[in-house]
Amino acid sequence: MKANIELTRLFVDSETIREYSAWCKIKDVYVNSCFYNFNWSILANKIGVSRNTAKKYIEFFVKNGWAYYRDGNVILVSHDKLKDLYGVKPESDNTIQINSTDTIQQTVYKLRNGILVSKQLQFDYVQARTNDVQYPKGLKDYKRGLNFFKKSDKNYLPEHASSHYQVSTKALSKILNISKASVCNFIKRLVKEKKAIVFKTKPIKEKLTVPSRFAQYDLLPNQFIWKGFKYTTQCNQYKFI
Repeated sequence: MKANIELTRLFVDSETIREYSAWCKIKDVYVNSCFYNFNWSILANKIGVSRNTAKKYIEFFVKNGWAYYRDGNVILVSHDKLKDLYGVKPESDNTIQINSTDTIQQTVYKLRNGILVSKQLQFDYVQARTNDVQYPKGLKDYKRGLNFFKKSDKNYLPEHASSHYQVSTKALSKILNISKASVCNFIKRLVKEKKAIVFKTKPIKEKLTVPSRFAQYDLLPNQFIWKGFKYTTQCNQYKFI
C-alpha cells in the first residue's frame, strides 16, 4: 500500500492523519476496497482497534466522502477520488510505502517520517540547482540552475551553506503539527532507527566591544551574553533518510 504525500501533508495540517492512516490500513486489508457483508467486530479485529474506534473511523469516512455504504457493504473510494475531493492534482503521485503488517500507529509514524524525507529531497534539489549556478560543471548545468531560479521565488543558497537540512524544532513541530516535545522524541526515534542523522551546531561567538554591565544590548530570542561574549544559537542540521 502506498500513501500519497500531498494528501499526507493536508491531513497532518488538518489533524486527520490518524484517520488517513486507518483508511490506508483498511484499503490494504481489503485490496478491492470493498468489505462485503460489513461487520463492525470483524473490521475492528482486522485493523487492530476496538469496535467503537472502528465505528468512528467508518462514520468519519462516510461523512467526508472517503467511503460509502451499498447493499450492506462498505466501499472505500480510490486514491484518485480522494485527491479530487481535496484538490490535489491527479498527476501528484509521490508516495510513502506502508507495510501490510503495520499498525495504524506505525502508519502514522511512517507518514510523518515521509513528510520529513520529502522536505529533505526538496532541500537537496534546491541545493543541486544552486551548485549548478555557483559551481557549474558546464554551460548546460549553469543554464539549468538559472532556469530553475527564474521560475521560483527561492534564493540561492550561500556559498558556505551546509549540505544538510537546517531547521528549528519549532519549525519541525509546525511541519508535523505536533508539540516541540513530541518532535524531540520523534527525532530520537528516527536516529535510533537510523532514519535520520543530527548534526549539532555550536552557537556563533562574538566578543562584545563594550561590557554588558556598561551597555544595554537588544538581544534576539536565540541570543545570550556570557562572560563578555554574545552567543547566537543556531538550528541543528538534519539528514532524513
